[in-house]
Amino acid sequence: MVRLVKFLLFSFIVCSFSTVAGAQDADGVTDEFEEAMHKNQARIDSLITLLISSDESPEKVDIYIKLSNEYLQQDYNTSLKYAKEGLTLAFKIEDLEGILDCHMTIAYIHLAFTLDLQAALSSYEDALQLAQDMGRVEDEMIIYRGISNVYGQLGNYDAAEDYMTQALKIAEEMNDESAISSINAYLGSMFEEDGDTTMALVYYKAVYEIEQRSKFENASNPSLITIAHYHFLTGDIKEAIRFYRIALKRFQRDLDNRWLSYTHSMLANLYLSTGNFERAEAHAINGLSIAQHYNLTKEITDNYHILIDIADSLGKPELADRYKKAFEAMQARIREDADLLNAKVNDIVIPESKEIEQANANSGDGMNRFLMAILISLPVVLLILFMSMPARSQR
Repeated sequence: MVRLVKFLLFSFIVCSFSTVAGAQDADGVTDEFEEAMHKNQARIDSLITLLISSDESPEKVDIYIKLSNEYLQQDYNTSLKYAKEGLTLAFKIEDLEGILDCHMTIAYIHLAFTLDLQAALSSYEDALQLAQDMGRVEDEMIIYRGISNVYGQLGNYDAAEDYMTQALKIAEEMNDESAISSINAYLGSMFEEDGDTTMALVYYKAVYEIEQRSKFENASNPSLITIAHYHFLTGDIKEAIRFYRIALKRFQRDLDNRWLSYTHSMLANLYLSTGNFERAEAHAINGLSIAQHYNLTKEITDNYHILIDIADSLGKPELADRYKKAFEAMQARIREDADLLNAKVNDIVIPESKEIEQANANSGDGMNRFLMAILISLPVVLLILFMSMPARSQR
């Protein structure tokens, strides 16, 4: 009964999110969303049944990870709980693949949902070592992207770019166009965040050209949003809106509330720039409602930020002031966490390939042995020189 009440309440909230005039086919999207919710809950129930009946094994670790993924968009605290339980079991049964997968899951939850960047970085570093030891190159690429995002959120764009470039090299070696597209999207966003829009557009155009070759089918979430944003920055507002609407439908269908909230904030910014303040406000309020319902800190700040400008543009200074206070309170918490972590990561060392690390280690060992040999032989050499000197005459 409790689950039914929560579902009905959730459905009501979802319906309210679809009220933006002309933004989407509300009835069709709501039907898709409700169907996705039913399927999601059915999968969760099935996985819990499997979990209860499973023995301690790598398969049970996989069930924990699957449960974590199913809960991620609805309740990331429950998602984190299952991932940690999976990690505990993986360590107990010495399931290295399970340990790696759980570390990566936990790191992503901390990065994208709890915004505990210290915990995210710690889990990514543990996962990176395992991925390298096990030769799981694709996972290594994903981890580099995750670490890059940690440093990006800290404002350390040099380190963020270095790690993302590492990921791009692997993606290119694998000829993984989807990954290459997504990585270009993130690299572009870093340059834009750092104030270099010209360079950002170079990366955004690369994303557009990659996805255009496949007629925009199966574009990743960051690539899809980047294409919309690229059109916005280049002045093609009609195409930007079209791609943002495609994104909204996809994220509702996939129950991807983070990207759904973020897309509303991007649309709000677009309509604000065109002077359509009412529609901008409607999108930002929808985005904020979703973010608050799921306690999505970053997305809450995204929508508060745009709502400040919208309220000012609508001539509502008191409302703008309330939004500003709420935004600054959220930012203060994020900034405090970032300052603490930045103090610990002043010296960033980008991981090198194992061949380079081994060569450096061998070189260092050789030099150490050489210096030790000199120190040991020096007294002997001096003694020989002393004994070979002619004796002084006696007076």
